Formats: sequence, C-alpha cells, structure tokens
Amino acid sequence: MRKGSLIVFRDKGDLPFAIRASACIPAIYAPIRDDQGRLLIDGGIVANLPISHTRDLGADLVIAVDVNADGIRFFDQPHTALGVLAYTFIAVERIVSNQERKNADLLIAPRVGHIRWDQTRRTDELIQAGYEAGLESIETIKKLIGERPGMAQPIETFVV
Repeated sequence: MRKGSLIVFRDKGDLPFAIRASACIPAIYAPIRDDQGRLLIDGGIVANLPISHTRDLGADLVIAVDVNADGIRFFDQPHTALGVLAYTFIAVERIVSNQERKNADLLIAPRVGHIRWDQTRRTDELIQAGYEAGLESIETIKKLIGERPGMAQPIETFVV
C-alpha cells in the first residue's frame, strides 16, 4: 500500500476528500486513508507540475503555473536537521518540476519566491502576484489558442 505512486482523481469522486489529501504535506500533516486503504499525501511530492498527467487526461493546451520557479529566496542556509530536510524536499521538487516544464505549452511563473509557504497573512500579495503573472500571459495564451485549429477562440478578455 505504500508505493509512492501518483494517484489521479478524475471524472468522479469525493472532491472534499481529494482536497484534504492534497493538503497532507509530509512532516506537517498526517496522511489520510482512502477507501482502498492507501495513505494519501499531497500529490506535489510526486508530481509538483503534473503537466504530462494533464495531457494524459486529454488536454490539448497545457498552461502550467509554477509557484516555485521564482526560487526560494526566503530560505537561508540550513542550520538544523529540519532545515536540511526542507532543503532536500525543495531540491527533489525542483528536479521533478524541471523535467515537466518543457511539456507545457506555456509556463507562468508568479514572482513569489520571497514569501514563505506558511505566511498565510500574505495571501493578498500572493493573489496579486498570480494575477499580474496571468495578465502578462494573456497575449501568449491568445496566440497559443489561435495556433490550434478547432480550439474555441476567446470572444473577449475580461480584466477585473
């Protein structure tokens, strides 16, 4: 049951359960058990940028958002075992993400490397950075859509 393999929820199922599983970050939150007895954790550990899996689900156009592409600038050199463990997670995640990036049609990289993952009071700043990165990508997205025959063309762009 502890295989470390990716489990993709698709087509049907318990959405709140899938969200809870995705929030189970090792060493922070305990894994949850599904109806088959498997222990589930955040899929980002195995596939932080699941671009290939998205294509396998039938996507013609994949626009990926990599919130770690800006780097982890808030982190100094590790001074504890926990710090070394965190660096190890970051390195592994980076290696896996680098292998997937090339498979995206567009990679959006919000500039958020200065914000720690646990700084939840900075949510507005994170949202703003994502919004700005999205706005910067609009023309590229329109071009990508235009290059694909048969793909629905955007009628209008709304900026809120």
